Amino acid sequence: MKKIILCAAVLAVSAAGVSAQSAKSVKKPVISAGAELALPVGDFKEGYKFGLGVTAQGEYPAAEKLGVTLSAGYLSFSGKTFEFLGQKYKNEAQGIIPVMAGAKYYFADNIYGHAQAGVSFFNNGVGAAFTWSPGVGIKASENIDVLVKYQSASKDGSTASFLGARVAYTF
Repeated sequence: MKKIILCAAVLAVSAAGVSAQSAKSVKKPVISAGAELALPVGDFKEGYKFGLGVTAQGEYPAAEKLGVTLSAGYLSFSGKTFEFLGQKYKNEAQGIIPVMAGAKYYFADNIYGHAQAGVSFFNNGVGAAFTWSPGVGIKASENIDVLVKYQSASKDGSTASFLGARVAYTF
């Protein structure tokens, strides 16, 4: 967890260093569709390997350098096999449907910080959990958006967290 916080701090300081450049003006609402890769961290990595998913996101201009976002998607994490008293067991795949709202702040023409909060719905009888996600992204081209993020869902003292990367096509 300390490494995650350190990496996020380094990225934030780096992004702030380029904020002196002209910032992107958010001029029109946009919609993006993306693919996500996720690597479980913390306790979540004990039972699950990696996750793959898809997301859709809308962004509405709220100010010159600020966009308001709404996103939803589906992620599936493959279960790990473990041994208990000489018997092997495999966790079922864990499906997660995150629904979150947030904001994107553009530090420069193509670099932004993104923070979201909302709820994630889990399969396997887990139910719903409060979810939050900070990240840093880059507009690689006019239509390609890349985001690196940390996402965490908490319920009843348990947390499912992962490091993720989203590559999206913006319409």
